[in-house]
Amino acid sequence: MTKHLSFWLGVFAAALLTVPIAASIMGAAEQELRRIAVTVFVAVAALVVVLVIALFFRDWILRRLFGRAEATLDDVSASLIAGVSAATAGDRAAATQHAQEVVQRGMGWYAWTGFYRWVIATAVALLLAFGAFMGTVLLFEQNRKLGEQTEVLRVQTERLAEQTGFMAAQTELMQAQTERLREQTEAAAMQNEILTLNLVNEIRDLMLATVETRTLGEWLEVLGRQGTSDPLASYASDDATCSLYFNFQHVLHTPPSAATLGAVATLAQGESMGPRVRDALALLTLDRNGGVALGALLVLDMIGTPKTDNEVTLRNLFVEERVELQSDAHVLRIEASYLGNFACPDCDVYLSGSYYLQLYDGHLNGRHNIFDGRDPNKFMFNGLTLRDRERPQTPTALNAPLVTGPFFDASKQVWLVRLSGDEMSVCDSFQRIALRSPILQATAPALD
Repeated sequence: MTKHLSFWLGVFAAALLTVPIAASIMGAAEQELRRIAVTVFVAVAALVVVLVIALFFRDWILRRLFGRAEATLDDVSASLIAGVSAATAGDRAAATQHAQEVVQRGMGWYAWTGFYRWVIATAVALLLAFGAFMGTVLLFEQNRKLGEQTEVLRVQTERLAEQTGFMAAQTELMQAQTERLREQTEAAAMQNEILTLNLVNEIRDLMLATVETRTLGEWLEVLGRQGTSDPLASYASDDATCSLYFNFQHVLHTPPSAATLGAVATLAQGESMGPRVRDALALLTLDRNGGVALGALLVLDMIGTPKTDNEVTLRNLFVEERVELQSDAHVLRIEASYLGNFACPDCDVYLSGSYYLQLYDGHLNGRHNIFDGRDPNKFMFNGLTLRDRERPQTPTALNAPLVTGPFFDASKQVWLVRLSGDEMSVCDSFQRIALRSPILQATAPALD
Protein backbone atom coordinates (compact mmCIF):
# COMPACT_ATOMS: atom_id res chain seq x y z
CA MET A 1 0.00 0.00 0.00
CA THR A 2 2.99 2.34 0.42
CA LYS A 3 3.41 2.79 -3.31
CA HIS A 4 -0.25 3.86 -3.56
CA LEU A 5 -0.02 6.36 -0.68
CA SER A 6 -0.25 9.47 -2.84
CA PHE A 7 -3.33 8.14 -4.57
CA TRP A 8 -5.14 7.32 -1.35
CA LEU A 9 -4.19 10.71 0.08
CA GLY A 10 -5.79 12.38 -2.91
CA VAL A 11 -8.89 10.19 -2.65
CA PHE A 12 -9.12 10.91 1.11
CA ALA A 13 -8.72 14.69 0.59
CA ALA A 14 -11.35 14.64 -2.15
CA ALA A 15 -13.70 12.70 0.13
CA LEU A 16 -13.13 15.13 2.99
CA LEU A 17 -13.94 18.05 0.72
CA THR A 18 -16.79 16.32 -1.07
CA VAL A 19 -18.75 15.35 2.05
CA PRO A 20 -19.10 18.85 3.56
CA ILE A 21 -19.74 20.30 0.10
CA ALA A 22 -22.48 17.75 -0.47
CA ALA A 23 -23.87 18.36 3.02
CA SER A 24 -23.85 22.12 2.39
CA ILE A 25 -25.60 21.63 -0.92
CA MET A 26 -28.18 19.37 0.69
CA GLY A 27 -28.75 21.89 3.48
CA ALA A 28 -28.89 24.95 1.27
CA ALA A 29 -30.72 23.79 -1.83
CA GLU A 30 -34.46 23.39 -1.81
CA GLN A 31 -37.16 22.34 -4.23
CA GLU A 32 -35.68 22.06 -7.77
CA LEU A 33 -32.11 22.84 -6.70
CA ARG A 34 -32.32 20.17 -3.99
CA ARG A 35 -33.41 17.58 -6.57
CA ILE A 36 -30.65 18.63 -8.98
CA ALA A 37 -28.07 18.54 -6.19
CA VAL A 38 -29.22 15.06 -5.15
CA THR A 39 -28.99 13.82 -8.74
CA VAL A 40 -25.47 15.24 -9.20
CA PHE A 41 -24.36 13.91 -5.86
CA VAL A 42 -25.67 10.41 -6.71
CA ALA A 43 -23.91 10.52 -10.08
CA VAL A 44 -20.62 11.59 -8.50
CA ALA A 45 -20.99 9.00 -5.78
CA ALA A 46 -21.63 6.33 -8.40
CA LEU A 47 -18.56 7.43 -10.35
CA VAL A 48 -16.45 7.29 -7.21
CA VAL A 49 -17.78 3.79 -6.48
CA VAL A 50 -16.86 2.72 -10.03
CA LEU A 51 -13.34 4.11 -9.56
CA VAL A 52 -12.97 2.31 -6.25
CA ILE A 53 -14.15 -0.95 -7.84
CA ALA A 54 -11.69 -0.41 -10.69
CA LEU A 55 -8.90 -0.01 -8.16
CA PHE A 56 -9.80 -3.28 -6.50
CA PHE A 57 -9.82 -5.11 -9.86
CA ARG A 58 -6.82 -3.33 -11.29
CA ASP A 59 -4.73 -6.57 -11.57
CA TRP A 60 -7.47 -8.37 -13.47
CA ILE A 61 -7.98 -5.38 -15.78
CA LEU A 62 -4.24 -5.12 -16.50
CA ARG A 63 -3.96 -8.85 -17.24
CA ARG A 64 -6.90 -8.62 -19.63
CA LEU A 65 -5.30 -5.62 -21.36
CA PHE A 66 -1.56 -6.44 -21.24
CA GLY A 67 -1.34 -9.99 -20.04
CA ARG A 68 0.37 -8.89 -16.82
CA ALA A 69 -0.57 -7.37 -13.51
CA GLU A 70 0.68 -4.00 -12.42
CA ALA A 71 4.42 -3.32 -12.79
CA THR A 72 6.77 -0.83 -11.27
CA LEU A 73 9.58 1.18 -12.81
CA ASP A 74 12.10 -1.20 -11.16
CA ASP A 75 10.46 -4.17 -12.92
CA VAL A 76 10.72 -2.38 -16.28
CA SER A 77 14.38 -1.53 -15.64
CA ALA A 78 15.19 -5.08 -14.57
CA SER A 79 13.56 -6.57 -17.70
CA LEU A 80 15.41 -4.05 -19.89
CA ILE A 81 18.78 -4.88 -18.32
CA ALA A 82 18.11 -8.60 -18.61
CA GLY A 83 17.23 -8.22 -22.30
CA VAL A 84 20.40 -6.23 -23.00
CA SER A 85 22.50 -8.84 -21.20
CA ALA A 86 20.88 -11.69 -23.19
CA ALA A 87 21.41 -9.84 -26.45
CA THR A 88 25.04 -9.23 -25.54
CA ALA A 89 25.53 -12.88 -24.67
CA GLY A 90 24.05 -13.83 -28.02
CA ASP A 91 21.04 -15.54 -26.52
CA ARG A 92 18.48 -14.43 -29.01
CA ALA A 93 15.55 -16.27 -27.51
CA ALA A 94 16.23 -14.90 -24.04
CA ALA A 95 16.72 -11.43 -25.45
CA THR A 96 13.40 -11.66 -27.28
CA GLN A 97 11.71 -12.92 -24.16
CA HIS A 98 13.14 -10.08 -22.09
CA ALA A 99 12.21 -7.52 -24.74
CA GLN A 100 8.63 -8.75 -24.67
CA GLU A 101 8.61 -8.48 -20.87
CA VAL A 102 10.02 -4.97 -21.09
CA VAL A 103 7.22 -3.97 -23.44
CA GLN A 104 4.49 -5.60 -21.28
CA ARG A 105 5.85 -4.27 -18.01
CA GLY A 106 6.42 -0.83 -19.52
CA MET A 107 2.87 -0.75 -20.86
CA GLY A 108 1.53 -2.00 -17.51
CA TRP A 109 3.54 0.60 -15.58
CA TYR A 110 2.52 3.35 -17.95
CA ALA A 111 -1.10 2.29 -17.97
CA TRP A 112 -1.21 2.08 -14.19
CA THR A 113 0.56 5.41 -13.80
CA GLY A 114 -1.79 6.99 -16.29
CA PHE A 115 -4.71 5.41 -14.52
CA TYR A 116 -3.55 6.99 -11.22
CA ARG A 117 -3.16 10.35 -12.90
CA TRP A 118 -6.59 9.98 -14.46
CA VAL A 119 -8.17 9.12 -11.09
CA ILE A 120 -6.47 12.08 -9.38
CA ALA A 121 -7.39 14.41 -12.25
CA THR A 122 -10.96 13.13 -12.14
CA ALA A 123 -11.17 13.69 -8.35
CA VAL A 124 -9.77 17.21 -8.75
CA ALA A 125 -12.17 17.90 -11.62
CA LEU A 126 -15.07 16.61 -9.54
CA LEU A 127 -13.93 18.78 -6.66
CA LEU A 128 -13.80 21.83 -8.90
CA ALA A 129 -17.13 20.91 -10.45
CA PHE A 130 -18.65 20.56 -7.01
CA GLY A 131 -17.16 23.90 -6.01
CA ALA A 132 -18.57 25.60 -9.11
CA PHE A 133 -21.90 23.85 -8.64
CA MET A 134 -21.94 24.88 -5.00
CA GLY A 135 -21.31 28.51 -5.95
CA THR A 136 -24.14 28.35 -8.46
CA VAL A 137 -26.43 26.71 -5.95
CA LEU A 138 -25.54 29.27 -3.29
CA LEU A 139 -26.06 32.07 -5.81
CA PHE A 140 -29.47 30.72 -6.73
CA GLU A 141 -30.25 30.15 -3.06
CA GLN A 142 -29.16 33.69 -2.23
CA ASN A 143 -31.32 35.05 -5.03
CA ARG A 144 -34.22 32.94 -3.79
CA LYS A 145 -33.71 34.14 -0.25
CA LEU A 146 -33.49 37.71 -1.48
CA GLY A 147 -36.68 37.13 -3.44
CA GLU A 148 -38.36 35.73 -0.37
CA GLN A 149 -37.11 38.61 1.73
CA THR A 150 -38.32 41.04 -0.92
CA GLU A 151 -41.70 39.32 -0.91
CA VAL A 152 -41.75 39.41 2.88
CA LEU A 153 -40.84 43.10 2.80
CA ARG A 154 -43.57 43.70 0.24
CA VAL A 155 -46.09 41.83 2.37
CA GLN A 156 -44.89 43.72 5.46
CA THR A 157 -45.18 46.98 3.53
CA GLU A 158 -48.71 46.08 2.52
CA ARG A 159 -49.53 45.10 6.08
CA LEU A 160 -48.00 48.34 7.35
CA ALA A 161 -50.11 50.22 4.82
CA GLU A 162 -53.17 48.27 6.00
CA GLN A 163 -52.25 48.93 9.63
CA THR A 164 -51.77 52.60 8.81
CA GLY A 165 -55.20 52.58 7.21
CA PHE A 166 -56.61 50.80 10.24
CA MET A 167 -54.94 53.32 12.55
CA ALA A 168 -56.34 56.18 10.49
CA ALA A 169 -59.78 54.54 10.67
CA GLN A 170 -59.34 54.03 14.41
CA THR A 171 -58.30 57.66 14.78
CA GLU A 172 -61.39 58.77 12.89
CA LEU A 173 -63.47 56.39 14.98
CA MET A 174 -61.94 57.77 18.18
CA GLN A 175 -62.63 61.30 16.97
CA ALA A 176 -66.19 60.30 16.19
CA GLN A 177 -66.48 58.66 19.60
CA THR A 178 -65.02 61.75 21.23
CA GLU A 179 -67.53 63.89 19.38
CA ARG A 180 -70.32 61.55 20.43
CA LEU A 181 -69.08 61.61 24.01
CA ARG A 182 -69.07 65.42 23.86
CA GLU A 183 -72.58 65.38 22.45
CA GLN A 184 -73.63 62.85 25.08
CA THR A 185 -72.03 65.01 27.76
CA GLU A 186 -73.91 68.03 26.47
CA ALA A 187 -77.08 65.96 26.27
CA ALA A 188 -76.48 64.68 29.81
CA ALA A 189 -75.86 68.24 31.01
CA MET A 190 -79.05 69.34 29.27
CA GLN A 191 -80.93 66.44 30.82
CA ASN A 192 -79.50 67.36 34.21
CA GLU A 193 -80.66 70.93 33.69
CA ILE A 194 -84.08 69.67 32.64
CA LEU A 195 -84.18 67.34 35.65
CA THR A 196 -83.08 70.21 37.90
CA LEU A 197 -85.78 72.41 36.37
CA ASN A 198 -88.36 69.69 36.90
CA LEU A 199 -87.08 69.23 40.43
CA VAL A 200 -87.34 72.98 41.01
CA ASN A 201 -90.96 72.90 39.89
CA GLU A 202 -91.72 69.85 42.02
CA ILE A 203 -90.12 71.31 45.17
CA ARG A 204 -91.80 74.66 44.51
CA ASP A 205 -95.19 72.97 44.20
CA LEU A 206 -94.47 71.01 47.38
CA MET A 207 -93.67 74.21 49.27
CA LEU A 208 -96.57 76.15 47.78
CA ALA A 209 -98.93 73.46 49.03
CA THR A 210 -98.22 74.55 52.63
CA VAL A 211 -97.60 78.27 52.03
CA GLU A 212 -100.57 80.26 53.28
CA THR A 213 -101.50 83.38 51.34
CA ARG A 214 -103.83 86.10 52.65
CA THR A 215 -104.17 89.85 52.56
CA LEU A 216 -102.68 91.83 55.43
CA GLY A 217 -106.18 92.64 56.68
CA GLU A 218 -107.07 88.94 56.80
CA TRP A 219 -103.84 88.08 58.61
CA LEU A 220 -104.42 90.78 61.24
CA GLU A 221 -107.98 89.55 61.66
CA VAL A 222 -106.69 85.96 62.14
CA LEU A 223 -104.27 87.23 64.78
CA GLY A 224 -107.07 89.13 66.51
CA ARG A 225 -105.04 92.30 66.66
CA GLN A 226 -106.95 95.37 67.84
CA GLY A 227 -106.78 98.86 66.46
CA THR A 228 -105.81 97.81 62.96
CA SER A 229 -108.46 100.00 61.37
CA ASP A 230 -107.30 103.09 63.23
CA PRO A 231 -104.28 105.15 62.14
CA LEU A 232 -100.96 103.70 63.10
CA ALA A 233 -99.61 107.19 63.62
CA SER A 234 -100.97 110.69 63.08
CA TYR A 235 -99.58 114.16 62.87
CA ALA A 236 -101.38 117.41 63.37
CA SER A 237 -100.13 120.99 63.08
CA ASP A 238 -101.48 124.37 62.35
CA ASP A 239 -100.92 123.74 58.64
CA ALA A 240 -101.93 120.14 58.05
CA THR A 241 -103.14 116.86 59.50
CA CYS A 242 -102.13 113.45 58.12
CA SER A 243 -102.06 109.78 59.13
CA LEU A 244 -100.57 106.41 58.19
CA TYR A 245 -102.67 103.20 57.97
CA PHE A 246 -102.07 99.56 57.15
CA ASN A 247 -102.87 98.65 53.56
CA PHE A 248 -105.23 95.75 54.20
CA GLN A 249 -105.24 94.69 50.54
CA HIS A 250 -101.53 93.90 50.37
CA VAL A 251 -101.03 90.12 49.90
CA LEU A 252 -98.54 88.32 52.15
CA HIS A 253 -97.22 84.73 52.25
CA THR A 254 -96.11 82.55 55.15
CA PRO A 255 -93.10 80.19 54.97
CA PRO A 256 -93.85 76.50 54.18
CA SER A 257 -94.72 74.20 57.06
CA ALA A 258 -91.99 72.70 59.22
CA ALA A 259 -92.93 69.19 58.01
CA THR A 260 -92.44 70.20 54.38
CA LEU A 261 -89.12 71.84 55.13
CA GLY A 262 -87.95 68.75 57.02
CA ALA A 263 -88.88 66.44 54.12
CA VAL A 264 -87.02 68.62 51.61
CA ALA A 265 -84.02 68.80 53.96
CA THR A 266 -83.92 64.99 54.08
CA LEU A 267 -83.83 64.86 50.28
CA ALA A 268 -81.12 67.51 50.17
CA GLN A 269 -78.90 65.42 52.46
CA GLY A 270 -79.24 62.21 50.43
CA GLU A 271 -76.32 60.85 48.42
CA SER A 272 -78.12 60.31 45.12
CA MET A 273 -80.43 63.32 44.80
CA GLY A 274 -78.77 65.60 47.34
CA PRO A 275 -76.68 67.71 44.92
CA ARG A 276 -79.63 68.26 42.55
CA VAL A 277 -81.95 69.15 45.41
CA ARG A 278 -79.44 71.67 46.75
CA ASP A 279 -79.07 73.20 43.27
CA ALA A 280 -82.85 73.40 43.00
CA LEU A 281 -83.07 75.08 46.42
CA ALA A 282 -80.43 77.63 45.42
CA LEU A 283 -82.57 78.48 42.38
CA LEU A 284 -85.72 78.68 44.49
CA THR A 285 -84.17 81.40 46.67
CA LEU A 286 -84.73 83.59 43.59
CA ASP A 287 -88.46 82.87 43.50
CA ARG A 288 -90.82 85.85 43.46
CA ASN A 289 -93.01 84.18 46.06
CA GLY A 290 -91.51 85.21 49.38
CA GLY A 291 -92.76 82.08 51.18
CA VAL A 292 -91.04 79.76 48.67
CA ALA A 293 -87.81 81.78 48.69
CA LEU A 294 -87.71 81.84 52.50
CA GLY A 295 -88.50 78.11 52.61
CA ALA A 296 -85.57 77.31 50.29
CA LEU A 297 -83.31 79.53 52.40
CA LEU A 298 -84.43 77.82 55.62
CA VAL A 299 -83.66 74.36 54.19
CA LEU A 300 -80.19 75.43 53.02
CA ASP A 301 -79.56 76.94 56.46
CA MET A 302 -80.86 73.75 58.11
CA ILE A 303 -78.45 71.44 56.19
CA GLY A 304 -75.47 73.75 56.70
CA THR A 305 -75.05 74.98 53.11
CA PRO A 306 -76.24 78.61 53.16
CA LYS A 307 -76.44 80.54 49.94
CA THR A 308 -73.46 82.87 49.95
CA ASP A 309 -72.92 83.75 46.28
CA ASN A 310 -75.30 86.73 46.23
CA GLU A 311 -77.98 88.60 48.14
CA VAL A 312 -81.33 86.88 48.68
CA THR A 313 -84.44 89.03 48.30
CA LEU A 314 -87.53 88.05 50.31
CA ARG A 315 -90.79 89.78 49.33
CA ASN A 316 -94.28 89.99 50.79
CA LEU A 317 -93.67 87.78 53.83
CA PHE A 318 -95.92 87.30 56.81
CA VAL A 319 -93.99 85.80 59.72
CA GLU A 320 -95.74 85.51 63.07
CA GLU A 321 -94.51 82.09 64.20
CA ARG A 322 -90.84 82.08 65.08
CA VAL A 323 -88.42 81.83 62.15
CA GLU A 324 -84.69 81.96 62.87
CA LEU A 325 -81.70 81.58 60.55
CA GLN A 326 -78.55 80.28 62.26
CA SER A 327 -75.84 80.93 59.67
CA ASP A 328 -74.02 84.24 59.62
CA ALA A 329 -73.37 83.93 55.87
CA HIS A 330 -76.77 85.16 54.72
CA VAL A 331 -77.15 88.54 53.10
CA LEU A 332 -80.85 89.37 53.01
CA ARG A 333 -83.04 92.06 51.50
CA ILE A 334 -86.56 92.01 52.89
CA GLU A 335 -89.24 94.03 51.12
CA ALA A 336 -92.91 94.82 51.83
CA SER A 337 -93.18 92.27 54.63
CA TYR A 338 -94.76 91.92 58.06
CA LEU A 339 -92.19 90.34 60.37
CA GLY A 340 -93.52 89.71 63.86
CA ASN A 341 -91.12 86.93 64.90
CA PHE A 342 -88.18 86.77 62.47
CA ALA A 343 -84.55 86.55 63.63
CA CYS A 344 -81.21 86.25 61.92
CA PRO A 345 -78.78 87.31 64.66
CA ASP A 346 -75.62 87.47 62.60
CA CYS A 347 -77.00 88.19 59.12
CA ASP A 348 -76.67 91.35 57.11
CA VAL A 349 -80.27 92.47 56.63
CA TYR A 350 -81.62 95.38 54.65
CA LEU A 351 -85.30 96.21 55.28
CA SER A 352 -87.43 98.12 52.83
CA GLY A 353 -91.08 99.11 53.29
CA SER A 354 -91.71 96.56 56.05
CA TYR A 355 -93.00 96.21 59.59
CA TYR A 356 -90.37 94.58 61.78
CA LEU A 357 -90.49 93.56 65.43
CA GLN A 358 -86.82 93.16 66.32
CA LEU A 359 -86.20 90.38 68.83
CA TYR A 360 -82.43 89.94 68.39
CA ASP A 361 -79.57 92.29 67.73
CA GLY A 362 -78.15 92.05 64.22
CA HIS A 363 -76.74 93.99 61.32
CA LEU A 364 -79.79 95.93 60.19
CA ASN A 365 -80.42 98.98 58.09
CA GLY A 366 -83.03 100.17 55.67
CA ARG A 367 -85.64 102.73 54.72
CA HIS A 368 -89.36 103.42 54.86
CA ASN A 369 -90.07 100.88 57.59
CA ILE A 370 -91.98 100.60 60.83
CA PHE A 371 -89.34 99.41 63.25
CA ASP A 372 -90.31 98.20 66.72
CA GLY A 373 -86.94 97.55 68.37
CA ARG A 374 -85.46 97.47 71.82
CA ASP A 375 -82.77 99.99 71.06
CA PRO A 376 -83.41 101.68 67.74
CA ASN A 377 -80.43 103.97 68.19
CA LYS A 378 -78.20 101.03 67.21
CA PHE A 379 -79.70 100.81 63.76
CA MET A 380 -79.84 103.08 60.75
CA PHE A 381 -83.48 103.49 59.69
CA ASN A 382 -85.79 106.10 58.38
CA GLY A 383 -89.54 105.75 58.77
CA LEU A 384 -91.54 105.08 61.92
CA THR A 385 -89.71 103.96 65.06
CA LEU A 386 -91.20 102.95 68.40
CA ARG A 387 -89.52 104.16 71.58
CA ASP A 388 -90.32 103.79 75.25
CA ARG A 389 -92.46 106.60 76.64
CA GLU A 390 -90.51 106.36 79.87
CA ARG A 391 -87.47 107.63 78.01
CA PRO A 392 -88.61 110.88 76.49
CA GLN A 393 -86.73 112.05 73.41
CA THR A 394 -86.00 115.59 72.35
CA PRO A 395 -87.64 116.44 69.02
CA THR A 396 -85.27 117.62 66.31
CA ALA A 397 -85.51 118.54 62.66
CA LEU A 398 -85.07 114.86 61.79
CA ASN A 399 -86.86 113.31 64.75
CA ALA A 400 -90.55 114.20 65.27
CA PRO A 401 -93.04 112.65 67.79
CA LEU A 402 -96.34 111.37 66.42
CA VAL A 403 -99.72 110.51 67.83
CA THR A 404 -99.53 106.76 68.40
CA GLY A 405 -102.48 104.62 67.34
CA PRO A 406 -104.01 101.81 69.43
CA PHE A 407 -102.31 99.09 67.35
CA PHE A 408 -99.09 99.65 69.28
CA ASP A 409 -98.50 99.04 72.97
CA ALA A 410 -99.43 101.97 75.15
CA SER A 411 -95.90 102.08 76.57
CA LYS A 412 -94.53 102.95 73.13
CA GLN A 413 -94.30 106.30 71.39
CA VAL A 414 -94.11 106.46 67.57
CA TRP A 415 -91.49 108.79 66.16
CA LEU A 416 -90.82 109.82 62.60
CA VAL A 417 -87.14 109.46 61.74
CA ARG A 418 -85.89 111.20 58.62
CA LEU A 419 -82.61 111.04 56.77
CA SER A 420 -79.94 113.65 57.25
CA GLY A 421 -80.64 116.66 55.06
CA ASP A 422 -84.31 115.77 54.57
CA GLU A 423 -86.34 119.00 54.72
CA MET A 424 -89.72 117.48 53.89
CA SER A 425 -92.69 118.10 56.09
CA VAL A 426 -94.05 115.29 58.20
CA CYS A 427 -97.06 114.79 55.93
CA ASP A 428 -94.83 114.70 52.84
CA SER A 429 -92.66 112.12 54.60
CA PHE A 430 -95.83 110.05 55.25
CA GLN A 431 -96.61 110.18 51.55
CA ARG A 432 -93.12 109.06 50.63
CA ILE A 433 -93.16 106.22 53.17
CA ALA A 434 -96.54 104.99 51.93
CA LEU A 435 -95.33 105.23 48.33
CA ARG A 436 -92.27 103.07 49.07
CA SER A 437 -93.97 100.67 51.52
CA PRO A 438 -96.80 98.59 50.01
CA ILE A 439 -98.05 97.55 53.48
CA LEU A 440 -98.87 101.19 54.33
CA GLN A 441 -101.15 103.87 52.97
CA ALA A 442 -101.30 107.56 53.84
CA THR A 443 -104.13 110.06 53.99
CA ALA A 444 -103.68 113.29 52.13
CA PRO A 445 -102.87 116.22 54.38
CA ALA A 446 -105.93 118.24 55.37
CA LEU A 447 -105.30 121.97 55.15
CA ASP A 448 -106.81 124.30 57.74
